[in-house]
Amino acid sequence: MIVAPAELPRRPICRCRKTTGIPKPTRSDAGAADPISFLRLAGIAFTGRDAAGRTLNLLRVEFEEATDVGSVTPHLGGGTLAYAPLPAKMVSRRRRLAFVYQAGDAVERLTLANARALSPA
Repeated sequence: MIVAPAELPRRPICRCRKTTGIPKPTRSDAGAADPISFLRLAGIAFTGRDAAGRTLNLLRVEFEEATDVGSVTPHLGGGTLAYAPLPAKMVSRRRRLAFVYQAGDAVERLTLANARALSPA
């Protein structure tokens, strides 16, 4: 039986604040009255340089939630794939935080650690 995502118990996913000291992103942060100040407090560069010396300009912050409700495994011999829905206890949720920067003609998605590692431009 597949359980709809709304019926699943909520579990903490992001454990980043224990290791980095950065506040855990929540739904209210995305709609914060002053998101610019929140990014400054987190140490995110609006314009910075990466290790290669390229200048990067922050375009947006993306916060994505994903719920895994099925799995795909190869059949014996590897020619085809088999799909199986996950039991309710194995359904998992993931959250991803990405910082989208413009670097020359390209757009790059950086993790929190990579965005904080940018040096001032």
